[in-house]
Amino acid sequence: MKRFFIILLTLLMVALMCSCGAKTENTTTTAPEADTTDTVEKNPADRFVGKWINADSAAKELKFELKEDGTAVYEGKTEGTWALKEGTEEITITMTIDDEKRSMDGYFIIAMDNYVCRATPENQHYLDDGEGVLELEVMLTENTCVDCVKE
Repeated sequence: MKRFFIILLTLLMVALMCSCGAKTENTTTTAPEADTTDTVEKNPADRFVGKWINADSAAKELKFELKEDGTAVYEGKTEGTWALKEGTEEITITMTIDDEKRSMDGYFIIAMDNYVCRATPENQHYLDDGEGVLELEVMLTENTCVDCVKE
């Protein structure tokens, strides 16, 4: 009977050792790779890059093309530059039109039926609810502006 208990005890110890070894192997896993998509900051100026057409024209006439390299094209022919104003959601477009150097300000607005407001974090609910459209407003002169939608 002693032999039976010794053999049983030996088998039990071997089984425990094997199960402990298996647990050790399973618990040593590599950590998952960190998701870096959220940590990469996007350039705020990227929102302005692209072709902008006149929002008030059924002909979809091109008004501005703002390129990634900081160049700008007005009405498909006049070239200039554009830059994000530091610390803002506004841009400055600089070009020579009709032999006159012009500096134009641009910023986002939210256009709705009978209402227009500046695009701010507080006003984003208009876009989220589908009540408004995001447009780029460019001040061509002090009193004249054009509202554009991205093509």
